[in-house]
Amino acid sequence: MSKTLVFDNGAGGLKAGIAGQLRPSHTMPNCTGRIKGQAQMVVGDETAHAARDSAPISILRPFDRGYITNWEPEFEVWRRMLGRNFLNADPRDSRLLATEAPFGPLVLQEAANEVVFEEFGFAACYRCPSAALSCYHEQVLEEERESILKAQMKKRRAELNAHYAREAREAAAKARAEEEAARAAAAAKAAHGRGTRLSTGGLVGGGNTRLRYDPTDPEGVMGLAHSKGSSGSSSAAAASKSPEEDREEGEKEEDDEKEEEEVWEREEDVQLDDPAAAEGGGGGAGAADLLLLGGGAGKGLAMSDVCIVVDSGFSFTHILPFYQGRALHKSALRVNVGGKLLTNYLKEVVSYRQWNMMDEFEVMQDVKDSLSYVSLDLDADLRAARNVRPGNPIVREFVLPDRKTVMKGFPREVDWDARMKRRQQEELGVEDEQQPQVLTMGNERFHIPEVLFNPSNIGLRQMGLSEAVATCIERCPAALRPQFYANVLLTGGNCAIPNLRERLYRDLRASAPIHCEVNVILPEEPMLHAWRGGSLFGASPEFGSFAVSKQEYDEFGHHICKIRYADW
Repeated sequence: MSKTLVFDNGAGGLKAGIAGQLRPSHTMPNCTGRIKGQAQMVVGDETAHAARDSAPISILRPFDRGYITNWEPEFEVWRRMLGRNFLNADPRDSRLLATEAPFGPLVLQEAANEVVFEEFGFAACYRCPSAALSCYHEQVLEEERESILKAQMKKRRAELNAHYAREAREAAAKARAEEEAARAAAAAKAAHGRGTRLSTGGLVGGGNTRLRYDPTDPEGVMGLAHSKGSSGSSSAAAASKSPEEDREEGEKEEDDEKEEEEVWEREEDVQLDDPAAAEGGGGGAGAADLLLLGGGAGKGLAMSDVCIVVDSGFSFTHILPFYQGRALHKSALRVNVGGKLLTNYLKEVVSYRQWNMMDEFEVMQDVKDSLSYVSLDLDADLRAARNVRPGNPIVREFVLPDRKTVMKGFPREVDWDARMKRRQQEELGVEDEQQPQVLTMGNERFHIPEVLFNPSNIGLRQMGLSEAVATCIERCPAALRPQFYANVLLTGGNCAIPNLRERLYRDLRASAPIHCEVNVILPEEPMLHAWRGGSLFGASPEFGSFAVSKQEYDEFGHHICKIRYADW
């Protein structure tokens, strides 16, 4: 059987692996480049190696505003990924699941079909937006959570059933013991009373008993006789029991215990299936335990039906609502702010204030990824960033790579003594070559990501992230809006910026109706969430019904791809 390759084909990087794996096998920059003075082209990971070697390199990206407009460099990146040093896969024996930007022009989609089936010759292919795979991944996680919850409830039910059955058996045994003790005490008391009322002239011997009638106790003789008769009969019966009768009696007791357990299980089923019965307080401790187990367990777990995915990546941010696995295309929104724009803006700010970093895209991307965060109190952070003094909680330094002793830049706390020494040397015009070059990051740390929420800061007349999500939900059917507010899923590299989830939740809580629950979900690794969804989908049996085979493409052309790929 042919294996399924999963390509998360982002504009910033290509993540590739085999369906069924937990993580992508390989990741490389999705670009090509040429080193100045050389005719040879470098592809993918080679561009990163050349940048680390401080070689002057010109980068060529196949994407423009998130869409593949130049397939020549993309073809080279895919061919390298399929090569011997990476996936080592033959496209003719492999199926492909690849991501693409949503709502792409038809001419670009047809170009992609030609490359996949005619240039590479894949056995089958399915393309969809990464947001759809993120939604599928969350559906699978939801099913796993439901199965775990059901298993926990079943185990808890069995424990409660066993507990209540044990208590019932103990109570029944205790009642039987008390009843037997009461009978024994009554018999002893009756025997003692009869002994005082019987005449002392009676002679006992030779097996004959002579009793004198006491007129004050006409039942005394009869009671004694009854007591003796019953005792004798029970003893005789016990002595005359056969092993078969003993076994039948034991089986009857076991049947009684099973019947008691079934009664308790039926009562527990009523309490589990009927929340009102559990809340009514009639179940005692067991009902309270069940209510504690199930209370709030289903909150925010309607992801399999309703979900709104915020996909913020390299080139753009898309907000896509999904209902029962299908996107509501008319309600989708796009914000033209992505990681590339934020990095370019940081380059301009730093180049104006400190060092000229206009040609250091990779370095500034490392600075952004390691030091930026979303402010939860913009005014307070601005005031704190102005006081550049020891103990400042915002100001940090980033050590720039010199390609000799420092191959990759890294952030660090501010060395205030070294900072003062550098300032003195700058005033005297002296340069210490032993000290590394550093960038001091103050309000830039939160000023750059703020563009996601307020694009007007840099002159973009667009909605911010929070406003776009709220607007997207309001464009959905009114009956689904509360569920969309309760299931907002964040994916993409920009969603890993610290405090972004908290800021979005606060803004949505302020704009959502008061009766709506707001829940913003941030996966552990938002950059890999879509690829993992693709890995699960590619390994599922239903993938074959969505993918277009090479034979179908040869027979029906672009038409079959248009029909299949639009079904997301």
